[in-house]
Amino acid sequence: MAKLKLYCDLESFKKEWLGGKSETLFLFPFLFNKKYKFNRREEFLQHFNENVLQQHEHSRFKELIEQGDKYIELTSVEDCDFIFVPFKWSNDRNSIVPYIELANHHNKKILMLFEDDYSGPIPLEPDEGIILRTSIYKSKQKPNEYALPPFRCDRFKNVYIKEKSIAKTTVGFCGFFGTHGCSYIC
Repeated sequence: MAKLKLYCDLESFKKEWLGGKSETLFLFPFLFNKKYKFNRREEFLQHFNENVLQQHEHSRFKELIEQGDKYIELTSVEDCDFIFVPFKWSNDRNSIVPYIELANHHNKKILMLFEDDYSGPIPLEPDEGIILRTSIYKSKQKPNEYALPPFRCDRFKNVYIKEKSIAKTTVGFCGFFGTHGCSYIC
């Protein structure tokens, strides 16, 4: 299997972008370098666990950080498949314009991850790139938008439904799941 080749200028990466965990996750295998004072993956993982993740999330990205470079490769802008937007989009097209201009200059496309409950439009046109998103309605889906399952940790602790009492099982979710402790609202 060929690796996904991404271009991202890590020199301009801002530590606060780590807060948009699911939007920056393709970069996690590459963020252990001297600029961020992480010489080893273990140091990055420790920082990530202590300063970015909640206690229940510690296992959520461990495998990606340790093995993601088997599937993703950071390359030059000339050799990449996509130019990666390394932050959570914030409803401001101006924030991604430099990435669009760089992509246009090199005849490339943008790749953006978007994990949020917001289902409104994201201003990246089909000819500009691809959006992988968790919130999407089929009726409003643009041709460059694809469903992305959310990256979540296992909160069930190996307790799963073993028997069902109805013929057709349905699963639904509405509301706040929570990031501090165990908050559930449905």
